[in-house]
Amino acid sequence: MATESAHCTNVDVSEDQVQQREFDSLDQMVDLIARHTARALLSLEGLRRSPDGAERDAYRQVHALLGDLASMKVRLGLMDPSRDAPSPERSTTPPIATVAE
Repeated sequence: MATESAHCTNVDVSEDQVQQREFDSLDQMVDLIARHTARALLSLEGLRRSPDGAERDAYRQVHALLGDLASMKVRLGLMDPSRDAPSPERSTTPPIATVAE
């Protein structure tokens, strides 16, 4: 099945390809937001131990946001449509179990 935008360019794009592209775009947006948030957190480092409770709270809120973005990234990884399709980079064999000594 081709998408509307694919019709405009006369390129057939499968539904799976469209879904993967949309997923990749969302995944990249989360990465970008996380980078901006990490930079903001570094800029707010001085507020971490501020005597002003509101400033400390601002730091904690940005820190919590970064943690939420990390959780979202993990969940997105579990939802990645390419996880269902075997790829040459991904081994289909289970990891080797090690015996604790």
